[in-house]
Amino acid sequence: MTQPVFHYLPPIILPLFPRQAGTLSIDYDLQHVLHVRGNTQFTGQLRITSRHFSDGTLLAEDIAEKTVEHGQVSDPLYRREIAADAFGYLELHIEATAPVFHKLLSPPGYAILNRENFGSIIVTSDQKYANPRIIDQIRATGEFCMVHTSGFMDRQAQLATSLLLINPYEKTLLARIVASTGRRCQARVAARTAVVVALEPILDDQAWATYMVGATNRVLTYDLRHHMADPLQIYSMDHLDVFSGVGTHRPVDMREYARAASRRFLRETRLRIA
Repeated sequence: MTQPVFHYLPPIILPLFPRQAGTLSIDYDLQHVLHVRGNTQFTGQLRITSRHFSDGTLLAEDIAEKTVEHGQVSDPLYRREIAADAFGYLELHIEATAPVFHKLLSPPGYAILNRENFGSIIVTSDQKYANPRIIDQIRATGEFCMVHTSGFMDRQAQLATSLLLINPYEKTLLARIVASTGRRCQARVAARTAVVVALEPILDDQAWATYMVGATNRVLTYDLRHHMADPLQIYSMDHLDVFSGVGTHRPVDMREYARAASRRFLRETRLRIA
């Protein structure tokens, strides 16, 4: 059995939007968090602190306390609805009164952006630090890099793509964006700030493209699809994927190569299923 040694989880980050873009609804299940990351016999208190940042400023802070008895959280759903004045982000901290968590990995969370007269858009959370995929990537490549394989714009249909960059850290960072079109752009993102970068200059009209984001530090990245004339008319949102540093090939000896070739031959001739 894994011994719980941490009294906190890494902060969860969720983007916030100007109220013209919609209202963000958060519904985070703390019972699930405790079940998958903690000691199910824990008795004590959970503290949930949410901090709203925009343009480098802490605009609001909210603290909620939840009682836990033998692993059961009273009122386990943490619910909030936020309509901001500008782009920013929400930082969600979860702490316990005793070491209860056995892994520094926050369970994924989702929120919903409710846009008036349109519908709902799913918004995924990210983790501020201690993300093992990011750590492995930088260890393998020495660089921070995210990638998205479906950049798109359509002038006739007035559909555009932008990149939402969130810097929840202490220093300004420089992000470099390059597309498969061969064109590139860059953006400076100040500390504790969220910025929107239009990708129209580096994409071709009505043509799908891959684009990559590199930066001088980790930066949270989201792909926004919106009306070309109004970036706040968002119709789709997606997170970028880590450009993996895991190798796709490994050395094998002749015996292992021969076995793999035999299995492949049998599959292709349908003499063997697996």
